[in-house]
Amino acid sequence: MDRLYLLLVVAVLATSLTAGTSLHIGTAEAQEQMESSGDLTVPEGDNPFGGDKFGTYSIGNDREGIRAQVNVDISPTSGMSYQAWLVDSTTDTDLALGQLEDNGLATTLQSTDTPYDLIIVTEEPIDDPNPARNSSAVVAGAQLAG
Repeated sequence: MDRLYLLLVVAVLATSLTAGTSLHIGTAEAQEQMESSGDLTVPEGDNPFGGDKFGTYSIGNDREGIRAQVNVDISPTSGMSYQAWLVDSTTDTDLALGQLEDNGLATTLQSTDTPYDLIIVTEEPIDDPNPARNSSAVVAGAQLAG
């Protein structure tokens, strides 16, 4: 009887561990599917995107966090730099991805629960002491696939 009980406990534990592993793998697979890439375009009308092509972006989630890559075709004005941002257009909440160097950026940041729906690029002064996004300095953007 004790041996049968022990086998039953082992079987239940093995099933629980397998289910836990599958759930974790399923979560990672779902994160990998949350990928968006495309063209960054200059603002058009009231949108921070929609005009001529300005560059490209790729953004997604992996086990390390939010992974983003931004490349632009045009250099910033002298004394200025490009900054990339994720933006939730509903709340205007943003997350700075960083400053582009040599017209490109590749970074990984900690994941958040904010539902960002835009990626934008602003032109800001080099060594800007104000860390806030300058909404009037948008040079390109894209709506993220949802």
